[in-house]
Order: sequence, then structure tokens, then C-alpha cells
Amino acid sequence: MQKTEFEQKYKTGLILMIIGASMTLIFSFIFLFIPNILILVWASQSLKTQSMEKKVPLAVLSILFGAILGIIGGIMMLVAQETIIKTEAPIKEIGESQ
Repeated sequence: MQKTEFEQKYKTGLILMIIGASMTLIFSFIFLFIPNILILVWASQSLKTQSMEKKVPLAVLSILFGAILGIIGGIMMLVAQETIIKTEAPIKEIGESQ
């Protein structure tokens, strides 16, 4: 029994669809995997060193690639202000004796 032209084109189309879908899955996996690894590494480093040097990149990555909690956390990071604690003598009022 000989295959018709329709069956050959259909089979070729299916194979191309499978290859295209698998390539899309691979690229989307890489596209989503790498930023999330960066978020995990940079966030753990930031917690360990207690610094805010990667505040903006972390917040942007979290907003773009995080789920609902990532979006909320990224927004909270962007609005958080760095508090500077100074150990100075208190400022005395005018007319206060020394």
C-alpha cells in the first residue's frame, strides 16, 4: 500500500510541529530558569552580607519573572529606603547649656 501525498505532508508537518514545540519549550525553560537562578543567588548573597547593592536588578528580575509573591517583593524592595544609622552625639537645642 502506497502512502498518499497528504499522508506524507501530514507526517512531515507533525514532525516539524513536534520539533518546533520542543525548541520553544527549551528556549522558554532557559529564558525563565536563568533569571530565577540569578534571583536566588543574589538574594541569598544580599541576605548574607546585609547589603542593598543589587536592589534594583533584584527588584526588576523579581517583578518580571516572579510569581505574585515575587511581584509584591520586588515592589517592596523598590520602595524600601536604606536607613543610615549614625552614632553621633545628640543635637542640642538653642539656649541649652553644655
